[in-house]
Amino acid sequence: MLKKFDIVDQKSGKNHGSLLIPSEPRDVTFMQYCTLVENANRIKEYLSKSSDEGNYSEAKRIIMIKEGLNEFFDYDFKDFAIGEETDGSSIRLTLLGLDRYIHNLVFAYKPKKRHKSWFVKSNGIRYHVPKFTIDKVLKKERNPKMLTGEVIESYVVEERLRQACEGVESDKLIVANGKKKRGWLYKAEVNFVQNLKKIAILCRQKDESMPTDDYEFMEWLDNRYVEFKDLDMVSALDIIFFLGHTTTTYKITHALDTTLRRSIPV
Repeated sequence: MLKKFDIVDQKSGKNHGSLLIPSEPRDVTFMQYCTLVENANRIKEYLSKSSDEGNYSEAKRIIMIKEGLNEFFDYDFKDFAIGEETDGSSIRLTLLGLDRYIHNLVFAYKPKKRHKSWFVKSNGIRYHVPKFTIDKVLKKERNPKMLTGEVIESYVVEERLRQACEGVESDKLIVANGKKKRGWLYKAEVNFVQNLKKIAILCRQKDESMPTDDYEFMEWLDNRYVEFKDLDMVSALDIIFFLGHTTTTYKITHALDTTLRRSIPV
């Protein structure tokens, strides 16, 4: 459940709007999660590099934290007090207090391995997520119950994600889709879109199948992944955890033949 906090200047009494702060992981959208992860990676990279070079700046770290919170909450934190480091167990309306609280909330969640088929709801529509197959001889879970085409397409998307982010420096300005943005924001957006595409490949509406024609599939995927743009972090991570077993189990060569979109159970 999101908690609403009004932001009021204690000196002037002026209201600076409000913040909706998540109280549990499911309140966090997958886009917010991707943004948080990439900014955390960015700060980690900076701390490592500045330690090696001996030029650490606390002011720069605070700026990075502020920029991350700006994106996460879609709010300008320019007038917020820095505050003190906290354990993050409760909400403190300071930059460091909010940053620690959000990190604790988000990174404490561990994706669940589900033993049965389940459903996820997005944009008002229910989508079926398959279960793991059972090896009847060994009597244990074997692989995610996916078709060959689904496995291949998931791997193709994963490879595109890797290539798109390869060599991108978090703090460097880059041009993407005609717009300038920092590398960490670019990587957050790429991770968001490509992982939604993997989710779209796996999840199905009732009695729905994936198109087998190349052009029809690409059009279908471009339209379908958008339907998951408001997916919460918990649902997204549970599905991606499921897919992680697929890409680990199946080592497909880079010379992928995407014409293998056939209804052959793996």
